[in-house]
Amino acid sequence: MRTPVNTRAALRLLEEVVEGNEGYVYEDEDGVPADSTMCHYVHRTEGGSAPGCIVGHALHRAGVPISNLLEIEGSTIGTEQAARVGVALEGRAVDVLSAAQAAQDVGETWGEALEHARAVAAEAAADDEAEVEALLVHGTSHPVAHAQTSIPIAEVDQAVLELAFGGVAADARKAQARSQRRRDLADEIQHLVGEHQGEANAWAELADRQYGTGDDDAALLSASQGDLHRHTVDVLTEAYRLLDR
Repeated sequence: MRTPVNTRAALRLLEEVVEGNEGYVYEDEDGVPADSTMCHYVHRTEGGSAPGCIVGHALHRAGVPISNLLEIEGSTIGTEQAARVGVALEGRAVDVLSAAQAAQDVGETWGEALEHARAVAAEAAADDEAEVEALLVHGTSHPVAHAQTSIPIAEVDQAVLELAFGGVAADARKAQARSQRRRDLADEIQHLVGEHQGEANAWAELADRQYGTGDDDAALLSASQGDLHRHTVDVLTEAYRLLDR
């Protein structure tokens, strides 16, 4: 079974590797600088073997054993190489790792390599947010058959989502703030899903009671309200899926 690593997880791994090593310029195990040699995922030392390049460190932190890293020596990181060592790169994780690796391999510091990776992650986040915004714009009305009309999601929910997604620049320097914002938004969406699911269940129970007493008109209205909340749950769940990839 492969370990899943999505875009945000790949960036977090790189941030952990670089923390405290921002000024480091990669050299291979013989002291040869990166801009004149290919980097190595593994370095052999007097004490044994250890992760070498920035991506080697990141993959090792993701749980890849040193012995597995040796299997992809001589190749740049890609989805196929990651799969060979037991990692499933999802979303744009491969682009994040590749950006860091490419910057390192031309002699940039690990801090600079991380900024390249953050820029890619920020671009991916902007793309995802645009996709979610489109989903919210086109998926927030629910047709109520008996009324031949549509009912919008509750205005408070719409306001929360639009505020959370609005006006975020794809700027590498804001990548960390964006990441926290996405996590906060995901938590808010989960909360809203729970609220709407509860409302859907309550309206459905009311409709059943009304049908039981013969009040079909009221039951139809209650059932439509329950359908609205279930539709809202579907939209929010899809938005959460897009944020979490």
